[in-house]
Order: sequence, then C-alpha cells, then structure tokens
Amino acid sequence: MSKWVPLLVRIEDYSELASQVAAREAERPDESGPTPETRVALAATPRAATKAEELLARLKPWSTDDLRQIIDTAPTYKTMARWARAMDVAAEHPEEFLSTAQIASEAGMTINEWRDAPRKLPQHLTAHFAANIEWPLAGVGGRELGKDDQVYWGLTAEQAQRWLRARFQTSDNGSRMTPNGN
Repeated sequence: MSKWVPLLVRIEDYSELASQVAAREAERPDESGPTPETRVALAATPRAATKAEELLARLKPWSTDDLRQIIDTAPTYKTMARWARAMDVAAEHPEEFLSTAQIASEAGMTINEWRDAPRKLPQHLTAHFAANIEWPLAGVGGRELGKDDQVYWGLTAEQAQRWLRARFQTSDNGSRMTPNGN
C-alpha cells in the first residue's frame, strides 16, 4: 500500500501539479493508488485565486455613465484624456495586468505622462465624481505579482465591456452616438 505525504506548493502552481498527480494515479493499478473517487477529487480540485484574480475581484465596476464622464471630460482635462487612453489599452486586455511601460507605450504616452495621471486622479475624482467612487483600473506593484518593480494595471472583463460600450456610445467630441453612428 502506498503512503501519502502533503506537499506545499505555490497557489499558481497548484492546478498543474494536482493534474499531474491525478494523471499518475490514473495510470497505477487500483490497489496501489487512491480510490476512483479520490482520483476524481484530485483532478477536479478547484485552484485558488491568484493574487491578480483577487485584486480584480475587488475592483468595483463603474457605471457606463461614470465611464462616459471620463470620455466626455477628456478634451478638457489632461488627466481624463490620459485615463481614457489607458482604459482603451486595458480594455483590449481584460483580466490581465499590464505594466506602466506597456500602458504608456500602447496608449501613445510617455511613462511620465501616464505616471502623472494616477497621481492626479484622486483629486479629480473628488472634484468631479460621486463621493466614494473608486479607481476605474486596479493598480498593483509588480513585486506583488512576482514581476519587475513598476505598477501594473488591470480591469475585469465586465469593466472592459462597460468601457467599450461607453466608448461606442460617445464620439470623440463628446456627443452621443447611436449604434448606426449618427
């Protein structure tokens, strides 16, 4: 009879390693391995959420109207123009965290321009948005994600869909557009 021992692994590696154990156990004769029920449990054990998933789960989605306010005020405020460009980039990569450098590059900004936008956002939110509204993107230090030392930005698929809906319904000059473009 085989003996079992617990093995501590990083959360992000759990699913892969649990699948490997389940596959090996499935190849062994029934008398040397766990029961079929245990094999199924090993293979079907849900993986724990990664740090990135946890951060995105805490991101409070903005209403489409609040997202439109970013777009509508972008011609007036540099901060909102930069956030709008960053939201465009992030919406192309929902559920991912993109580095400050990647956001800046894909949005056509310098790194310093993008870094300036998050610095000025709290003041802008206080002055122009409903009380207690949170940031439209989740930000996290790269070290927390096991990456290089810069800030990483992400949004949920739901937030990305709302952003794209707001973008579609609002033209570049701030006027509302219908689905046929009028």
